[in-house]
Amino acid sequence: MTNRIRFRWPVLAAALAAATFLVALKSSPGARLLDDPAQDAWLKSGDPCYPVKQNKKYIESMGADSSYIRCVPLTVEVLWEVQEIYHHPAGLGTSRANYSIRDKYTASLELVYKSPKSKELASFQIMAPAPCCPGSVETSIESADVVLVVCLPDSRKCKLFTSNDPLHFSLEKPEDTTLGLTWNEDEGAHANFHSSRVQFKSAAAPKPYETIGGLEVLDSETHSIDVRGEPGFTPEDIDRLIRDGQFQEVFTDKQATTAPGLPVSGSQSVKATVKLMFTSDWEKWRVTVQGWEKDTIRPDIRYTQAGVEKTLPIDMEFDWTLEGEFIIRNPKKNPAFDAGQVIKAGLTPRLVFQAADLYLCTILSCNDTYKISGLVGAPLAGTVSGKNLTLTWPKFDPSHCLLCSPRKLFLGKAAYRQRFGSREFMRVISLQNLVLQNGYSTSGKYHDWMTYTISLKKIQ
Repeated sequence: MTNRIRFRWPVLAAALAAATFLVALKSSPGARLLDDPAQDAWLKSGDPCYPVKQNKKYIESMGADSSYIRCVPLTVEVLWEVQEIYHHPAGLGTSRANYSIRDKYTASLELVYKSPKSKELASFQIMAPAPCCPGSVETSIESADVVLVVCLPDSRKCKLFTSNDPLHFSLEKPEDTTLGLTWNEDEGAHANFHSSRVQFKSAAAPKPYETIGGLEVLDSETHSIDVRGEPGFTPEDIDRLIRDGQFQEVFTDKQATTAPGLPVSGSQSVKATVKLMFTSDWEKWRVTVQGWEKDTIRPDIRYTQAGVEKTLPIDMEFDWTLEGEFIIRNPKKNPAFDAGQVIKAGLTPRLVFQAADLYLCTILSCNDTYKISGLVGAPLAGTVSGKNLTLTWPKFDPSHCLLCSPRKLFLGKAAYRQRFGSREFMRVISLQNLVLQNGYSTSGKYHDWMTYTISLKKIQ
């Protein structure tokens, strides 16, 4: 559903077509930039405006004035709000989906004025994501709420399944140019952009029921909007952006879904709020968390021996490893938390049990829980005030099931079954006040059932 967008160089640069280095660099989609040495140079530069600066250098090498071309690094943030409705045939019911996706990119705004001394724009263009910089493509599910018709295989026996769990959805970052905004005097404004791909995980449906299609969120579709003329970003909007540091525009698209000769089977509404923000000074940080939590509140194993009731204490410890990365804008003057995400997540359960000679215990995955690997890529939120930092990790309450079978005849045949969980660790580390300082580390302990260490490192 997505199309590549190719952008034009300024008029003077086009006349200097011998600059094949620059033409190749600019004409390729923003996310596929490692196949060409020039594109690889952009990636290594760490500068969103790298191709524009190279263009200006070439113009100057030909003896021309390039001061009429300016480049401004930007952050582009798009909030996609999607509503889908589908009326299934044969009276099976209606499926609905409401979800929002936040995409964020590093970008460059190229401004071309009418002359070196003019303040009047002749054209401008924005291409995102720029491949150079941290967080060049960041995506997260802000909210999700679905009501799906699910049916038994090869049967008309169906029911409604409701979910608002973000872990029931998967996100795929775009592989092509995600957003393009252009304006020139002759053609006016043109905006073309599309979202990350979002898909409801069919495995989340209650077994043995299956999803039966109808909604795009079940087919891993991307949402796109193409606008020519108004509404769009205009030179006046760019003036406000440069003056105020940010500007946003709202685009909407509504469609009915149907087939020729049939009544309307559904509808889709897409709203995209596009915000442009200056990319000022930034720092990239990594946070590492290690620790463990012990679940000590589960019942002991009870058995009777020679008429005497006895108990065997049994607990489970969960070893945690988490890593996240985030961006701090304006670190020297007015630091602000920008974008963050989880890049690594590990959880290992360990049984604390001293009677292995009496019971054979096996740790199992519970059927209704998700693997911790699903946290990778999830948003890491935060706030910063001066040097004080708080990080809010995604909500995740993991658990493992335990099956203990008796080894001795006097214990009988009844097995011990229990679910153990680590429900406080993520909440506790999200409450900690940290110091935004390279090499900072803090450790804490909650009685005898939890310890943690949180470390910060500035990596760029």
